[in-house]
Amino acid sequence: MGAIDIDEIARETTAANAYANGVAVNVVTELQPARLAVMNIALDVVESLLPELSAEWAITSGYLDRDEPRVDGWHGVERCVRDGWAADLLEFRP
Repeated sequence: MGAIDIDEIARETTAANAYANGVAVNVVTELQPARLAVMNIALDVVESLLPELSAEWAITSGYLDRDEPRVDGWHGVERCVRDGWAADLLEFRP
């Protein structure tokens, strides 16, 4: 499993939390190919990262339920909404 963040403190925290929970995670600063990407971040960042991914699927969240990622090639498969926030399962189909 891999994680990415440009913030050094976020990378250190991710690594420490993974270790504390017995999970092996490779924390890096650059995008790497993966079957599934998971993002919990603002919609504008989700939309800027999706075109850069080499992934088949993405689970995105961190934005309001009135917002929805719209990026060429990425198609919504399922959406969950709770307390005004949304999460989407997206599939890449060029």
